[in-house]
Amino acid sequence: MVQEREVSKPPENRARNVEIRKKTKVTDALIFSLARKLKWAGRVARHKDDGWTGRVVKWPGPRGTRGKGRLVPDGQMK
Repeated sequence: MVQEREVSKPPENRARNVEIRKKTKVTDALIFSLARKLKWAGRVARHKDDGWTGRVVKWPGPRGTRGKGRLVPDGQMK
């Protein structure tokens, strides 16, 4: 019995990724990651306390610019 190669099949006869995922019941990585991201965002939004998650999300970032040079052991710039 001779098996057909995927290369020789015309594009309309090849299996699409969506069809393969339906057969194997595997979740798409992009959809999974977006769902987890939304789930995490909802969890953070529901926090009432002043925990680290809320502070990290609302943190504007470091202020100003970093000084020139390198730090010496006493914490001053050299």
